[in-house]
Amino acid sequence: MDFLDPKKRKAHVRRLYIGYLLVAIAIGLGAVVLLFASSGYGVDRSGNVFQNGLVFLASTPDSAQVKITNADKSFDETVVTSDRLELKADTYTFQYLKQGYKPWQNSFDIKGGSIERLVYPFLVPETLKTDVDEAYPAAPGLVTQSPDRRTILVQQPDSLTNFQVFDSNDLAKAPTTFTLPAGLLPAGAAVKPFQLVEWSTNNRHVLVRYDSDSGPIFLVIDRENPVESRNLNTYFGLNPKKVALRDKSQNKFYMILPDQRLISAEVDNKVVRDEAVGVVDFKAHGDDNILYVTSAGATDPAKVRAMVRQDNKDYLVRELPAGETYVLDLAQYSNRWYVVVGSSTANEAYVYRDPVLALQSVNNTTPTIRTIRLDHPTRVSFSATSRFIAVQNGSNFAVYDSEKDRQYKYTVNPNFDDPSAVRWMDGHRLMGSTEGKVLIIDFDGTNQQTLNPIVPGTQPMFDDNFEQLNTLAPATSGQSLTNTSMRVQ
Repeated sequence: MDFLDPKKRKAHVRRLYIGYLLVAIAIGLGAVVLLFASSGYGVDRSGNVFQNGLVFLASTPDSAQVKITNADKSFDETVVTSDRLELKADTYTFQYLKQGYKPWQNSFDIKGGSIERLVYPFLVPETLKTDVDEAYPAAPGLVTQSPDRRTILVQQPDSLTNFQVFDSNDLAKAPTTFTLPAGLLPAGAAVKPFQLVEWSTNNRHVLVRYDSDSGPIFLVIDRENPVESRNLNTYFGLNPKKVALRDKSQNKFYMILPDQRLISAEVDNKVVRDEAVGVVDFKAHGDDNILYVTSAGATDPAKVRAMVRQDNKDYLVRELPAGETYVLDLAQYSNRWYVVVGSSTANEAYVYRDPVLALQSVNNTTPTIRTIRLDHPTRVSFSATSRFIAVQNGSNFAVYDSEKDRQYKYTVNPNFDDPSAVRWMDGHRLMGSTEGKVLIIDFDGTNQQTLNPIVPGTQPMFDDNFEQLNTLAPATSGQSLTNTSMRVQ
């Protein structure tokens, strides 16, 4: 018997181990092949190794055709949105086409092993149909839209206290009305537009500013129960220069007083607490995060200190040259804090990622992840998703993409009518007005689209599905609240 023969038994064991080894090698090679395949690697017919990138396609509205070509035109393919493609590393042009809509086009470098999500293109109808839903004999005062884009609030012309409330999804529907209670403003207050400060996230309360001869007056308007509207100056017995909602609550506030004290105030029991001194500007986020600029403690009289407060502790982010305007903002993206600071007297703004964590580290430093160079910046804002940071001076923009660590610089031409009225339309587009018409533009300065007429300085207002665009537009006599469909029927 073979198993009794020592030589044959050793040969059998040897063959068995060799088999095990070959199987292990085969499994290892298979795993490597699968690993490289999952990373997009492949081999063409000439035996050349290449790496693919993964591209997701979508659009608003959907079912658009996407024509894709590479730099040397050797690749030319047309697919439909809501598709997913694997493309060899190269530079590609993507053109979105849909009957009745203007084309959308941009070029991208698709890198091997990368994922590109081209899911944000917004297609604009070739022909816009606009209806007048409310005509005004004179210019209305405040016209603003709630954060959920479902409600439009209009201060009626030649009135300080009368308001209309429209449904953004159905502007033709008759609006409801309300009147602010008597005594909310001083007797004899001149009729003038309120200035929007910000909405509460409950979409019911809105903080506004009224500029009286004796200084600014801040009101919280309750559009559902107007008698509960509140004059913050008289309620707290203060004359603040600036007010912001704390955690977007209609009952909690941050204020800068004339003596440059930054305080927090709460409606319950009229609680007022000092937060910082020498404060010239600030930006709040959530319940306990404040980014502020103070002259207190600066090493040079010509400088100020940009401070961030988190968990009731203050941290120095950077010293800035003193100026008339400061660019300040902070937000979270992908569970990381991004802080932007800058001064209008400088030619740059600075972006920090998780500065508090860096300051709490052993090195106690705040590394700048990006310096955004722009002459005399005056405004900064985060997109709706907080991915993009736009630093602005007039119609000049520098936009930082925190996901790809990339920066775009461009000038909008024709210039915006009122650069201070430019806002983010959504997570990828800016909107404003140029030459009396609505203008939307992608974050990188491409796909500039001019839409329907609008009164300069007012805001374009989309419904919650971006299917309707509502604007305050010039009319032959007075102004009109108009509705424009963004879908081809």
